Amino acid sequence: MTKRWKLIIAYIIGFFLAIMLVLILARLVVFGGAFCESTWDEAQVFKIIGTLIGLFYISISIGRFIVTSPNPIPFGGVSLPNRLYDANFESKLYAVDKKLVDENEGLITEIEDLKQLIQELNTENENTQTVIDQCNNLADIFIRHHNNASRLVRSSLQLWMEGQVEWLREFCNNVLDECVTTLTLDRADKSSSIYFIQDDHLIMYAYNRIEFSSVRGRKFKKDEGFAGTIWSEGEPKIIHDVNQHPLFSGFFVPQHDYGSILGYPIKLGNCVIGVLCIESEQINGFSEDDLVMVGFYADICGLAYYCNNLVA
Repeated sequence: MTKRWKLIIAYIIGFFLAIMLVLILARLVVFGGAFCESTWDEAQVFKIIGTLIGLFYISISIGRFIVTSPNPIPFGGVSLPNRLYDANFESKLYAVDKKLVDENEGLITEIEDLKQLIQELNTENENTQTVIDQCNNLADIFIRHHNNASRLVRSSLQLWMEGQVEWLREFCNNVLDECVTTLTLDRADKSSSIYFIQDDHLIMYAYNRIEFSSVRGRKFKKDEGFAGTIWSEGEPKIIHDVNQHPLFSGFFVPQHDYGSILGYPIKLGNCVIGVLCIESEQINGFSEDDLVMVGFYADICGLAYYCNNLVA
């Protein structure tokens, strides 16, 4: 049986029950009126009770309509403003079960709490996904670094054993190609260079994505410019905005545009023999985590420099 037919049958049963109830009430009134010598019969009492009940429910229906309708109230051809309207008033005529109303309000509150919980879970899921993406990115960097390191070690041994005069320069070019692939931020905008000390000056020995004029025109004494400062201090350094740093003023203004720079000393033991520099076109183009990776490439350059001197 469909819901509609169930409702129709329920209305029919309710109609007959209501008639029976009114007839019983009418008979009781007539029976009681007999003691007062009343001349009313059951039909008259039935009409009176039915009329009163009908007026009662009609009054309730009109009252609920007034309270639940925002429209003006028509009265004698005049529309009066409805100041009794209440948007939160229960509009259903037979919704008199307070327990059900309270349960309904409780369910609405629970639904709102669940919506809030779902929103919080979605936010936590997004944050967790961000952390997972960061971990995946770091894992990719470490895997790439491992592959780079293996490749450079094999290349250094093969070049050294081959014994070509310029094997160190070729190896340093390989290092510059590999070192920028393990940085945490954008790797596509990076340029790099390796300096070695010759005649008390840092001379650019190998470079990648740097103009020829910068290669021939740049050399640094100790404490001069960024590379000279790395030589003097013997510690790695990151300048996040070269345009705001005093090391890049006057004669040491960059000859090509870049926003930030990372420098790492190349050492043999405690002795600085050179500097590895990586430049980014962007401001804040490096993170402190990059120093961990770049340190290996500086160290392997130092090892290759030492092996080259042994051959020499």
